Amino acid sequence: VHRLTTAQEILKATDGQIYDLLQRSAFEFFWKEANTKNGLIKDACYAFGGDGMQGASIASVGFGLSAICVAQQRGWITRDQAYERVLNTLKFFRDEAEQHRGFYYHFYEMDTGYRSGDCELSSIDTGLFLYGVITVKEFYKGTEVEEAAKTILERVEWDWMQLNPSTSLGTSPSASQRTGFLSMGWKPEKPDALFPYTWGGYNEGMMLYPLAICGVCIVTSIIGTFFVKLGASKNIMGALYKGLIASSVLSAGGIYFVTN
Repeated sequence: VHRLTTAQEILKATDGQIYDLLQRSAFEFFWKEANTKNGLIKDACYAFGGDGMQGASIASVGFGLSAICVAQQRGWITRDQAYERVLNTLKFFRDEAEQHRGFYYHFYEMDTGYRSGDCELSSIDTGLFLYGVITVKEFYKGTEVEEAAKTILERVEWDWMQLNPSTSLGTSPSASQRTGFLSMGWKPEKPDALFPYTWGGYNEGMMLYPLAICGVCIVTSIIGTFFVKLGASKNIMGALYKGLIASSVLSAGGIYFVTN
């Protein structure tokens, strides 16, 4: 595929060619500004020339995972290249990256993979990362990537990140108004207190709640399998409906708890 490289070519390009150039240039940030061994991607970089930036953002990693799937489909990289980068990334986050209760720190050092400074365990940035994990899980179904993605997704303890005035907010006068909302984060230096600031209302925090609901339903569907038992009539469909009903009831209760 011919790429636009000169100003003259860009001036004569069609809208489709311009869109392709913009899309590919955006992808190349996630591809080139990354540590190929652990998949960490810079939070930002200079548009022209090198830089010494070493701060990686887990939000960047999430966007990058989705971008890699697009790039493979568009033929900008091969499947082998894409799969290797994705698998390296998920293995790092599954086995090595510092995390707590399934949540990850906002920033990591590109070269070492360690937590950057005293940055917070971030709920929203973990969510942005997890959406990328979901994308590659579906894109590479039936592979080691799917299994690694499941491990990462299933260990997130969303209920722990919910604010509770009796344990997390002390005597704050508006504590009751924020009960049940997801906190913006946590630091190990204050292990008994989530941040009092919440993802409530109409903002980017809305993308976290579908993840939390899905997390609840994964657990309740597993529990529901224990109710799948043949009765005296030996009716297989009846046994399956028992599990379905149990999962539905448990899910309804769990979703109510998460959303209220």
